[in-house]
Amino acid sequence: MKKIKKNILIISPRFHTNLIPIIYSLKRKYIIKLIVSNFGNTESHKILEPILCKEINFSILIRKIFNLGRHDFLIPNLIFLFSLIKDIKPDLIIIRTHNRFFYYPISVIGKILNSKIIFYDQLDLGLRELKKNNLVNYLKNFEFKLREFLFQSIRITPINFSKVKNINNNFHLPFCFFKKKIIFKKNFSIKIITVSKYQQRKNLLLLCNAALILKDKGYNFKILIVGEKKTPEQVKEFNKINKFLKKNKLLNKYVFLIKNIKYDQMSKIYREGNIFVLPATKEPGSISVLESMSYGLPVIVSDNCGTRCYVKKNFNGRFFSDNNLNSIVKEIEFFFKNRNQLKIYRDRSIKLFKKFYTTDIFLANFDDLFKRIFNNN
Repeated sequence: MKKIKKNILIISPRFHTNLIPIIYSLKRKYIIKLIVSNFGNTESHKILEPILCKEINFSILIRKIFNLGRHDFLIPNLIFLFSLIKDIKPDLIIIRTHNRFFYYPISVIGKILNSKIIFYDQLDLGLRELKKNNLVNYLKNFEFKLREFLFQSIRITPINFSKVKNINNNFHLPFCFFKKKIIFKKNFSIKIITVSKYQQRKNLLLLCNAALILKDKGYNFKILIVGEKKTPEQVKEFNKINKFLKKNKLLNKYVFLIKNIKYDQMSKIYREGNIFVLPATKEPGSISVLESMSYGLPVIVSDNCGTRCYVKKNFNGRFFSDNNLNSIVKEIEFFFKNRNQLKIYRDRSIKLFKKFYTTDIFLANFDDLFKRIFNNN
């Protein structure tokens, strides 16, 4: 007799690129639905068409008054949601904790319909970000405990700096990505890739300042900055970067700005690179770190990047001091001075990726978690 597939409903602000390999993996064994509050500008919906949540008129009014996007604020239409989720009949709801007005109503509906609930965030497994004794952290920690009690839920995160896989009802479920066929290119000039949005916290100007120093030192290199330029904030940051590059004669000679590339075209970009650099400050969970590893790129990230937990320091990647120009220059320069290390770090990136972060491994890890939730040992 054919086994009936379980229904899983994923709730997310948008169809983020980190969900694509996850949903690809889960669809092999489960029926997957995705409800989002917003559609992103460069998303790919080939693997699954997400359902856009309807909002109430009061929510639209608030967003207009305060100039907020659906991604950041949305009060859902509860009649629409209840009817939709009731029809889906999810055995399990995985909820990305981003906008409380969006995800708590869904949590309540899930509870009413007797669905199991997982809350997903991108904080460290042991919540190291909330260790300082202050009122804000106390309230956040209290919310975690209250949420677990009210919804009988568990928490998952792709970020883990401890040696254990779970702490009580908190579980580490790493990101995954697709296996790639790797061809190592011996370029005359080293090509650096960075993937980001054109936003101030992504710290792209730090990388541009590093490029100026490296140019003055006489190195031959190219930097491809691949980013989204859609919102007013992104346009403003892009123009600032463009102006800096033109002023210092870097634009289209050393640094190339690429805008609004679709997800399906990113494979070609990664294959062109020799090194991946993420200059962002306090970046919680960038999937591009793991994507670049799957293509065999050495990784350079800041020492407070969340997904540095996927990188082994001085093994397949280098860490620079957050927002420190001299430090990021030093780590990039390591590969310029030691080009033989590119292949060594490349092979190590591929080895780490294949051992821990493929879609097959993700599915096996999720299956274990699923059995635990449903007490199906």
